[in-house]
Amino acid sequence: MPEDEIFRTTLPPGRHHLPRDFVARHQRERLFAAIVKLVDEQGYPATSLTQIVKTAGVARHTFYEHFEDKEALFLALFNETAEAAFQTIAKAFEAEPGPWEAKVRASTVVMLGLIAQDPARTRVCMIESQSAGAAAVARRSETMQLLAVMLKAGREGAPSGVELPDALEDILLGGLAWMINKRLVSEQGDIEGMLPEILEFVIAPYRGNAAARKIARPEAGHEDPSAARG
Repeated sequence: MPEDEIFRTTLPPGRHHLPRDFVARHQRERLFAAIVKLVDEQGYPATSLTQIVKTAGVARHTFYEHFEDKEALFLALFNETAEAAFQTIAKAFEAEPGPWEAKVRASTVVMLGLIAQDPARTRVCMIESQSAGAAAVARRSETMQLLAVMLKAGREGAPSGVELPDALEDILLGGLAWMINKRLVSEQGDIEGMLPEILEFVIAPYRGNAAARKIARPEAGHEDPSAARG
């Protein structure tokens, strides 16, 4: 549920008969929404626990029933967001019956769709995680390595004689993150409209510039990626 909708959904005051796990989940979601809102507006370092509980509309003791501190809350937010996103992206990659190029297109479409659905949470997780403590930085790196596995599958179809550097996937993911972060920070342009440039950027090292262009821009009369075979 988008953060603004969570804030508009309040539990009834006083005693009620709602299940305990439902109440706990609702409180966690409000805390997630609060830290996303505040960190997106003013950055992680400037966001205080007092601001979080006030924005979430929960008591401080309620916060401590769920999290040890602000860093623990942020890490929980990042873990839940990253895990859900990765599973959805990986499912799209595996479900695509075509070659690697088609799998990359399918998973990238899904990834950009997820970002477009909640750009604020994406900004917070992708950008502010780098200033949210060592655990968040490490978790971000682990997520990037999971995505790297899907890119590495493209090495098998690289043109004969092409030597790909060992750090290629790290370089590509770093560049991809920079491209998306730049668009998210500027808040200008259609995130999902980035698909062609991202596909060209990611596929070119494995298949060459010309082939990547054909795969990324089939609307220009080029071949569909599902028919590409490297």
